[in-house]
Amino acid sequence: MNDIITVNEYVKQSNIGSFVLDDQAMCANKWTFLYVDFHSGTVKNCFNVPNRKITEKEIFELGTKIFFNHPYELERRQEKLDNIKHSDCQNCWTCESKGIQSNRRPNNYYELHRSRFNVERGLTPLPTFLELYFSNLCDLKCVYCDPQFSSQWESEKKKYNEPVDISKDTTNGSLTDIFYKWFEEDGCKNIITYNILGGEPTIQNKFYEFAEYLINCLDRIPPVQKIKPEIRIITNGNTPPHYMDKLISILERLSEKLSIKIDFSNGSIGKRAEFIRSNLDWNTFEKNVNRIAEFSKGKDVHIKFTFS
Repeated sequence: MNDIITVNEYVKQSNIGSFVLDDQAMCANKWTFLYVDFHSGTVKNCFNVPNRKITEKEIFELGTKIFFNHPYELERRQEKLDNIKHSDCQNCWTCESKGIQSNRRPNNYYELHRSRFNVERGLTPLPTFLELYFSNLCDLKCVYCDPQFSSQWESEKKKYNEPVDISKDTTNGSLTDIFYKWFEEDGCKNIITYNILGGEPTIQNKFYEFAEYLINCLDRIPPVQKIKPEIRIITNGNTPPHYMDKLISILERLSEKLSIKIDFSNGSIGKRAEFIRSNLDWNTFEKNVNRIAEFSKGKDVHIKFTFS
């Protein structure tokens, strides 16, 4: 792996420069980013736009094109090449109209990835970032969350006969099947950043199934662009001991193939954290942080604390 660089090294070498509010429509996310929520059955090519619900009919007609080459996404990409602003991206336009840096990735980002893939300027996708939600299964009920991302909130609302309006996959597993087909053909060799969210992924069996699959896939299909991928796992830090054992075991194996980033989500500390995040045990949180910190010594593993 001497000739393979990390994502951080790749970013430093790219000399992409600072974000500039250029008042243009271009955003590289539409070429590079893929969001898949298996629980809700939705897909999109930017985390900051409306969800696109996937149907069995679309999977039958379009196959793996539903991820990057859905007709809707091809239209949006053409608009960006033509400098036409679509309403899907209003959040970014609103931020920038107020002089605030948005989540948009302007033309220099598109050109960087286009150069990396060595393709002509156009509609060809440049799969780089993959964000996955496997389930809303979660052991916490945070005050700012909702049933879509917390099974605890879903149960709470049902307990008191409150309406639970959450989207659920209607493809009977076809979305999962077609995703793995796409990943085998195009994703594994190109994706350099994986974001794993929830729910709470460390207690979800589907996360561990994907991690096992990813290790196997990278053995067979190494990254074509000589960039060591990274995986970012966002956890609430409340993981029970038997799942922590499982997590450490899979992280040990993942660390041989990827840079690992563990983001501990914590809005506060101690009793205040327990108040904000119902069911959180602060002692468990501290033990888990210390355990990951000990595990990370001498490895390409990085820890961060975030509010989410």
